[in-house]
Amino acid sequence: MPGAHLFSAHRRIVDVGGGRGTLLGRVLERAPEATGLLYDAPYVVDMARAAQKARTEGGEDGRLEFAAGNFLESVPGGGDLYVIKSILCDWGDEEAARLLRNVHEAAPEGAELLIVDWFRPEPRDGAAQGLSSGGFFIWTLLGGRLRTATEMEDLVRTAGFKITRREPDFAPGFFSWNFLAATRD
Repeated sequence: MPGAHLFSAHRRIVDVGGGRGTLLGRVLERAPEATGLLYDAPYVVDMARAAQKARTEGGEDGRLEFAAGNFLESVPGGGDLYVIKSILCDWGDEEAARLLRNVHEAAPEGAELLIVDWFRPEPRDGAAQGLSSGGFFIWTLLGGRLRTATEMEDLVRTAGFKITRREPDFAPGFFSWNFLAATRD
């Protein structure tokens, strides 16, 4: 993912649901002038701080900040880039739409949104398509939903963003990663 986008064009990168901070740390390596904010649930932020401390051998990285909260309630403002990786598939449509609206409300005009997630293949010839084993896992155990690229784009547009780029299967694997970029109008 860090090689898939020109991160150095951004000054303030907000990783929504950033987990332990691995992705944001790698992104900041590619954007030496940027600062980053990892936003996640309080217990996750505690783990991310500990992981950061271990990575830097106890030192502080003045470019990386942490904020705890619930992204279904709000998202920190001030970013010119918002990253959401493998989060939307964990949620149903209503929650995913709320998260995207929260990002839209927090982001200034012109800010960019990057989504990296798993997408379900588009139905062929109008036929309904069943769930993959991964889709079934996400749906039954996590309560989430694998969406097609079209369904994801519809959610993003409805939240007020303009799609600027989509790269299906940009990182193939057991479940291929998909990349979607949009800007806040």
